[in-house]
Amino acid sequence: PLPYWSPGIDCFVVNSKACAGVLRKKGVSRRRLRVIYNGVPRKRVTPDRSVDAVRHELGLAQDEPILGALLDDGKNKGAEMLLRAFALAKDRMAGVRPVLVGITPDYWAPLVRELGIEDRVLLVPRQENVADYLQAFSFMAAPSFSESMPNALMEALFLGVPIVATGVGGVPELVGDNGLLIAPGDVDGLSQALARMAQDQTLRGACREKALAMSQQFTLEAKVENTLAVYREILTRRGFDVRS
Repeated sequence: PLPYWSPGIDCFVVNSKACAGVLRKKGVSRRRLRVIYNGVPRKRVTPDRSVDAVRHELGLAQDEPILGALLDDGKNKGAEMLLRAFALAKDRMAGVRPVLVGITPDYWAPLVRELGIEDRVLLVPRQENVADYLQAFSFMAAPSFSESMPNALMEALFLGVPIVATGVGGVPELVGDNGLLIAPGDVDGLSQALARMAQDQTLRGACREKALAMSQQFTLEAKVENTLAVYREILTRRGFDVRS
Protein backbone atom coordinates (compact mmCIF):
# COMPACT_ATOMS: atom_id res chain seq x y z
CA PRO A 1 0.00 0.00 0.00
CA LEU A 2 2.97 2.40 0.02
CA PRO A 3 1.90 4.28 -3.15
CA TYR A 4 -1.33 5.29 -1.42
CA TRP A 5 0.63 7.53 0.95
CA SER A 6 3.19 8.76 -1.57
CA PRO A 7 3.32 12.58 -1.63
CA GLY A 8 4.26 12.38 -5.32
CA ILE A 9 0.83 11.14 -6.34
CA ASP A 10 -1.55 14.05 -6.88
CA CYS A 11 -4.73 12.14 -7.55
CA PHE A 12 -6.24 8.67 -7.45
CA VAL A 13 -9.01 8.06 -9.98
CA VAL A 14 -11.51 5.28 -9.25
CA ASN A 15 -14.61 4.13 -11.11
CA SER A 16 -17.10 4.23 -8.22
CA LYS A 17 -17.77 5.92 -4.90
CA ALA A 18 -17.58 2.45 -3.37
CA CYS A 19 -13.99 2.07 -4.57
CA ALA A 20 -13.19 5.53 -3.24
CA GLY A 21 -14.51 4.44 0.14
CA VAL A 22 -12.11 1.49 0.16
CA LEU A 23 -9.12 3.76 -0.50
CA ARG A 24 -10.30 6.24 2.13
CA LYS A 25 -10.11 3.42 4.67
CA LYS A 26 -6.54 2.75 3.54
CA GLY A 27 -5.55 6.30 4.31
CA VAL A 28 -5.96 8.12 1.00
CA SER A 29 -7.18 11.66 1.65
CA ARG A 30 -10.46 12.83 0.14
CA ARG A 31 -8.54 15.66 -1.55
CA ARG A 32 -6.60 13.18 -3.65
CA LEU A 33 -9.58 11.06 -4.71
CA ARG A 34 -11.75 11.56 -7.79
CA VAL A 35 -14.55 9.32 -9.06
CA ILE A 36 -14.82 9.01 -12.84
CA TYR A 37 -17.35 6.50 -14.05
CA ASN A 38 -16.46 4.14 -16.89
CA GLY A 39 -17.74 5.03 -20.34
CA VAL A 40 -19.81 2.58 -22.35
CA PRO A 41 -18.85 2.30 -26.04
CA ARG A 42 -21.86 2.93 -28.26
CA LYS A 43 -21.34 -0.41 -30.01
CA ARG A 44 -21.89 -2.24 -26.71
CA VAL A 45 -25.42 -0.88 -26.48
CA THR A 46 -26.36 -1.10 -30.16
CA PRO A 47 -28.29 -4.28 -31.03
CA ASP A 48 -27.35 -6.19 -34.16
CA ARG A 49 -30.79 -7.79 -34.42
CA SER A 50 -34.36 -6.68 -33.92
CA VAL A 51 -36.40 -7.48 -30.81
CA ASP A 52 -38.66 -9.64 -32.98
CA ALA A 53 -35.67 -11.69 -34.17
CA VAL A 54 -34.45 -12.25 -30.60
CA ARG A 55 -37.90 -13.29 -29.38
CA HIS A 56 -38.25 -15.64 -32.35
CA GLU A 57 -34.90 -17.24 -31.48
CA LEU A 58 -36.07 -17.74 -27.89
CA GLY A 59 -39.45 -19.06 -28.99
CA LEU A 60 -41.31 -16.30 -27.15
CA ALA A 61 -44.41 -14.41 -28.24
CA GLN A 62 -44.12 -10.65 -28.73
CA ASP A 63 -46.20 -9.89 -25.65
CA GLU A 64 -44.50 -12.29 -23.20
CA PRO A 65 -42.71 -10.31 -20.46
CA ILE A 66 -39.07 -11.26 -19.96
CA LEU A 67 -37.13 -11.27 -16.70
CA GLY A 68 -33.60 -11.06 -18.03
CA ALA A 69 -30.19 -11.59 -16.46
CA LEU A 70 -26.60 -11.38 -17.73
CA LEU A 71 -24.66 -13.88 -15.63
CA ASP A 72 -21.95 -16.51 -15.62
CA ASP A 73 -21.57 -19.85 -13.84
CA GLY A 74 -19.60 -18.42 -10.91
CA LYS A 75 -21.24 -18.24 -7.50
CA ASN A 76 -20.57 -14.50 -7.22
CA LYS A 77 -23.06 -13.55 -9.94
CA GLY A 78 -25.94 -15.21 -8.09
CA ALA A 79 -27.54 -17.41 -10.76
CA GLU A 80 -28.62 -19.95 -8.14
CA MET A 81 -30.12 -17.21 -5.97
CA LEU A 82 -32.09 -15.89 -8.94
CA LEU A 83 -33.47 -19.31 -9.88
CA ARG A 84 -34.54 -20.03 -6.31
CA ALA A 85 -36.12 -16.59 -5.97
CA PHE A 86 -38.09 -17.06 -9.18
CA ALA A 87 -39.28 -20.49 -8.04
CA LEU A 88 -40.70 -18.81 -4.92
CA ALA A 89 -42.32 -16.00 -6.91
CA LYS A 90 -43.48 -17.85 -10.04
CA ASP A 91 -47.17 -17.92 -9.06
CA ARG A 92 -47.08 -14.12 -8.61
CA MET A 93 -45.31 -13.68 -11.97
CA ALA A 94 -47.82 -15.23 -14.35
CA GLY A 95 -46.58 -15.22 -17.92
CA VAL A 96 -43.09 -13.90 -17.08
CA ARG A 97 -40.27 -15.87 -18.71
CA PRO A 98 -36.82 -15.72 -17.08
CA VAL A 99 -34.01 -15.62 -19.67
CA LEU A 100 -30.55 -16.18 -18.17
CA VAL A 101 -27.83 -15.20 -20.66
CA GLY A 102 -24.14 -16.09 -20.36
CA ILE A 103 -24.37 -19.35 -18.41
CA THR A 104 -23.82 -23.02 -19.31
CA PRO A 105 -27.28 -24.54 -19.85
CA ASP A 106 -26.26 -28.12 -19.06
CA TYR A 107 -24.74 -27.01 -15.75
CA TRP A 108 -27.93 -25.34 -14.52
CA ALA A 109 -30.54 -27.65 -16.04
CA PRO A 110 -30.58 -30.05 -13.03
CA LEU A 111 -31.37 -27.23 -10.57
CA VAL A 112 -34.05 -25.86 -12.88
CA ARG A 113 -35.70 -29.30 -12.97
CA GLU A 114 -35.36 -29.69 -9.20
CA LEU A 115 -37.15 -26.36 -8.67
CA GLY A 116 -39.91 -27.35 -11.09
CA ILE A 117 -39.44 -24.33 -13.36
CA GLU A 118 -38.08 -26.02 -16.48
CA ASP A 119 -41.20 -25.01 -18.44
CA ARG A 120 -40.62 -21.32 -17.64
CA VAL A 121 -36.86 -20.67 -17.64
CA LEU A 122 -34.69 -20.22 -20.72
CA LEU A 123 -30.93 -20.78 -20.36
CA VAL A 124 -28.78 -19.08 -23.00
CA PRO A 125 -24.99 -19.56 -23.32
CA ARG A 126 -22.55 -16.66 -23.59
CA GLN A 127 -23.36 -14.23 -26.40
CA GLU A 128 -21.17 -11.77 -28.28
CA ASN A 129 -23.62 -8.85 -28.33
CA VAL A 130 -25.70 -8.73 -25.16
CA ALA A 131 -27.51 -5.61 -26.37
CA ASP A 132 -29.60 -7.91 -28.56
CA TYR A 133 -31.04 -9.45 -25.40
CA LEU A 134 -31.06 -6.35 -23.20
CA GLN A 135 -33.43 -4.62 -25.61
CA ALA A 136 -35.91 -7.48 -25.15
CA PHE A 137 -35.83 -7.56 -21.34
CA SER A 138 -38.95 -6.24 -19.63
CA PHE A 139 -36.81 -5.94 -16.51
CA MET A 140 -33.49 -7.35 -15.33
CA ALA A 141 -32.10 -9.07 -12.25
CA ALA A 142 -28.52 -8.68 -11.00
CA PRO A 143 -28.23 -10.75 -7.78
CA SER A 144 -24.44 -10.50 -7.33
CA PHE A 145 -22.73 -11.09 -3.99
CA SER A 146 -19.99 -8.55 -4.73
CA GLU A 147 -19.26 -6.03 -7.47
CA SER A 148 -17.21 -2.96 -8.26
CA MET A 149 -19.06 -1.15 -11.05
CA PRO A 150 -20.76 -3.81 -13.22
CA ASN A 151 -20.69 -3.17 -16.96
CA ALA A 152 -23.90 -5.16 -17.47
CA LEU A 153 -25.90 -2.67 -15.39
CA MET A 154 -24.35 0.34 -17.09
CA GLU A 155 -25.26 -1.15 -20.46
CA ALA A 156 -28.79 -1.87 -19.25
CA LEU A 157 -29.26 1.85 -18.52
CA PHE A 158 -28.76 2.72 -22.19
CA LEU A 159 -31.53 0.30 -23.19
CA GLY A 160 -33.85 1.65 -20.48
CA VAL A 161 -34.09 -1.67 -18.63
CA PRO A 162 -35.61 -1.55 -15.10
CA ILE A 163 -33.31 -3.30 -12.62
CA VAL A 164 -33.67 -5.47 -9.52
CA ALA A 165 -30.25 -5.85 -7.93
CA THR A 166 -28.33 -6.52 -4.75
CA GLY A 167 -26.90 -3.39 -3.13
CA VAL A 168 -23.23 -4.36 -3.28
CA GLY A 169 -20.17 -2.30 -4.23
CA GLY A 170 -21.01 0.40 -6.75
CA VAL A 171 -24.42 -1.06 -7.66
CA PRO A 172 -26.40 1.50 -5.58
CA GLU A 173 -24.75 4.21 -7.70
CA LEU A 174 -26.37 2.60 -10.76
CA VAL A 175 -29.70 1.62 -9.23
CA GLY A 176 -31.79 4.34 -7.64
CA ASP A 177 -35.15 5.46 -9.02
CA ASN A 178 -34.58 3.14 -11.98
CA GLY A 179 -34.96 -0.08 -10.00
CA LEU A 180 -35.16 -1.94 -6.70
CA LEU A 181 -32.32 -2.91 -4.35
CA ILE A 182 -32.23 -5.92 -2.03
CA ALA A 183 -29.62 -7.37 0.32
CA PRO A 184 -27.09 -9.87 -1.06
CA GLY A 185 -28.13 -13.47 -0.42
CA ASP A 186 -31.72 -12.53 0.46
CA VAL A 187 -33.68 -14.99 -1.66
CA ASP A 188 -37.03 -14.03 -0.11
CA GLY A 189 -36.33 -10.34 -0.63
CA LEU A 190 -35.37 -10.96 -4.25
CA SER A 191 -38.53 -13.00 -4.90
CA GLN A 192 -40.67 -10.17 -3.50
CA ALA A 193 -38.85 -7.52 -5.55
CA LEU A 194 -39.18 -9.59 -8.74
CA ALA A 195 -42.89 -10.08 -8.17
CA ARG A 196 -43.39 -6.38 -7.49
CA MET A 197 -41.57 -5.36 -10.66
CA ALA A 198 -43.46 -7.97 -12.70
CA GLN A 199 -46.87 -6.83 -11.42
CA ASP A 200 -46.36 -3.06 -11.54
CA GLN A 201 -46.29 -1.81 -15.13
CA THR A 202 -46.32 1.81 -13.94
CA LEU A 203 -43.19 1.17 -11.87
CA ARG A 204 -41.44 -0.40 -14.85
CA GLY A 205 -42.31 2.59 -17.02
CA ALA A 206 -40.97 5.06 -14.48
CA CYS A 207 -37.79 3.01 -14.03
CA ARG A 208 -37.28 2.89 -17.79
CA GLU A 209 -37.38 6.69 -18.09
CA LYS A 210 -34.99 7.13 -15.16
CA ALA A 211 -32.57 4.58 -16.61
CA LEU A 212 -32.39 6.33 -19.98
CA ALA A 213 -31.77 9.68 -18.27
CA MET A 214 -29.09 8.23 -15.99
CA SER A 215 -27.25 6.59 -18.89
CA GLN A 216 -25.78 9.96 -19.96
CA GLN A 217 -23.43 9.83 -16.96
CA PHE A 218 -21.78 6.75 -18.47
CA THR A 219 -20.98 7.77 -22.04
CA LEU A 220 -17.40 7.75 -23.33
CA GLU A 221 -17.75 11.49 -23.91
CA ALA A 222 -18.59 12.07 -20.24
CA LYS A 223 -15.59 9.99 -19.15
CA VAL A 224 -13.22 11.92 -21.44
CA GLU A 225 -14.50 15.30 -20.23
CA ASN A 226 -14.29 14.29 -16.57
CA THR A 227 -10.76 12.94 -17.08
CA LEU A 228 -9.67 16.17 -18.76
CA ALA A 229 -11.10 18.11 -15.83
CA VAL A 230 -8.89 16.15 -13.43
CA TYR A 231 -5.79 16.85 -15.53
CA ARG A 232 -6.64 20.57 -15.63
CA GLU A 233 -7.12 20.62 -11.87
CA ILE A 234 -3.80 18.91 -11.18
CA LEU A 235 -1.86 21.09 -13.65
CA THR A 236 -3.39 24.25 -12.19
CA ARG A 237 -2.48 23.11 -8.69
CA ARG A 238 1.11 22.62 -9.95
CA GLY A 239 1.23 26.16 -11.29
CA PHE A 240 0.59 25.58 -15.01
CA ASP A 241 -1.66 27.86 -17.05
CA VAL A 242 -4.30 25.61 -18.64
CA ARG A 243 -6.78 28.28 -19.75
CA SER A 244 -6.01 27.61 -23.42
